[in-house]
Amino acid sequence: MRGFKDADDFWSSFISKYVEAVRDPSWFKTGFGEDHTRGMYRVLHAVQEARQLWCECRFRHDGAPESRPGERMSADFFWYPADTGRWARPIAAIEHQTIDQAPMEDVWRVCQFTAPLRVFIGYARREDEIQGLWNELRNNIHENRLAKVPGSETLVILGDYDPTSVFQAWASGGDGEFRHLREARVRD
Repeated sequence: MRGFKDADDFWSSFISKYVEAVRDPSWFKTGFGEDHTRGMYRVLHAVQEARQLWCECRFRHDGAPESRPGERMSADFFWYPADTGRWARPIAAIEHQTIDQAPMEDVWRVCQFTAPLRVFIGYARREDEIQGLWNELRNNIHENRLAKVPGSETLVILGDYDPTSVFQAWASGGDGEFRHLREARVRD
């Protein structure tokens, strides 16, 4: 897949940029709400720009020369190869969920796209609730065959919301079977 070798490659890039961001207090003003969302958008834009992709998302920024502000097809992000335009097939569709939203709705939404990489980033309230949230999402994904898209990978990244100390990730190829990638501690 152009841009990322696979879901593991995206996961490594994301965690690297997130750790960099949490060490710089200017990236995140607070850990909650719109400030957290804007901080996460900065992290994701840094990942996208490092891969020389262009982005279509809610906020106008340097890496989105052809896009219009707003969520296209209600997706938070579409990333495209730099040599294509906004009518190309995106190489990644990404949903970022805040704690107050229904996670299954965003997982379902991102799984509707046939992009080679479909990413959901969500949160449990506390670290000890991540596994329970994952079990619920995994059961719904399997029950509805949402990750069975040949030629694509689905990546689910879950963290604890406050203070976002840890993320865990699971990835599935087009067969719909998930594997646990690893846990990443992002704060001391």
